[in-house]
Amino acid sequence: MVTNPDSTLWADTTIVKIIGDTLMPNDTTYYIFENADIIGGKYVYSDSSAVYYYDDSAAKSVKIFKLQAEIGEKNYFSPFLNYELSYITQIDSMNDIFGQTKKCLYFNLDGLVSQIAGLSADFGVQYFYSAGEPAGEEQSAATLLYCRLSGMEYGNPLLSIDKKDTGIKLFSLSQNYPNPFNPRTKFTVYIGKAGYLTSVLYDINGREVKTIFSGYVHACARSLTIDGRQLSSGVYFYSAEINGSLKYKKCILLK
Repeated sequence: MVTNPDSTLWADTTIVKIIGDTLMPNDTTYYIFENADIIGGKYVYSDSSAVYYYDDSAAKSVKIFKLQAEIGEKNYFSPFLNYELSYITQIDSMNDIFGQTKKCLYFNLDGLVSQIAGLSADFGVQYFYSAGEPAGEEQSAATLLYCRLSGMEYGNPLLSIDKKDTGIKLFSLSQNYPNPFNPRTKFTVYIGKAGYLTSVLYDINGREVKTIFSGYVHACARSLTIDGRQLSSGVYFYSAEINGSLKYKKCILLK
């Protein structure tokens, strides 16, 4: 898995990969991850209900992500991993990852350091954000750019970010899905720092068509919907602006 960590200084890439597996003292086989900080633990395994990490301090398995939980349902676990609880803040059933529609769960992790993790079906961690310690300092975020699973490659392994480009700090905008669409489509705004978010839809000539969203938001992955029922077929542009940063994407309404 290649991610794009978005730091307070530069954008760069980090490779996270499975380097083997091992049988732990609890008689469970865990995958061993290299550069595991981005996914939260070195020894990991999962089943249909949850993702587990092995807690060396307590010598036991710890359930971090409850995959069958409802929004807001809290999951308490070991403080040895620097977290106290996790809970789902958003469920996106139409998340577009590498051109495929995948369900994605967004978790808040509360503890010594507040974090957000987006887990997608089949591809695992798709988005990760840390508020830093103390809160607000040395914030970081990462998005999934490329992965290889069972010999299949997804994304672009050569994709990299120019270290001189600091315009993507803690803020990104996904491509809408489906695209072309009729009559509705969704996109996600990844927000690493709280602020007033504004999202607007424009026509091909740059004229404002409608406001998609306007309001104060905390650090999160915010899913937004474009409703094209009252619009004509054509090319449109949607924007997201927060904390002085502005991004655009193109979408097509085809009736």
